[in-house]
Amino acid sequence: MRFETISAPGIRLRPLPRRLTPQRLIERLLFWCDRAAQRRRLAQLDDRMLRDIGVGRAEAYRESSKWFWQD
Repeated sequence: MRFETISAPGIRLRPLPRRLTPQRLIERLLFWCDRAAQRRRLAQLDDRMLRDIGVGRAEAYRESSKWFWQD
């Protein structure tokens, strides 16, 4: 989550979370859908294709097993 910093002279305030606007919500949902699709495609690659992109089977499994919201 990104934070915006609020400042006032001589006062240190905690950062506030960015507002979740409808546009940001839609962007986040589209990002998560794309990430989930990429992970599904990664899980379908054979060993030769994984070698071509420099990824091992175990690493591909770990990445494709993550939930869509996980980095």
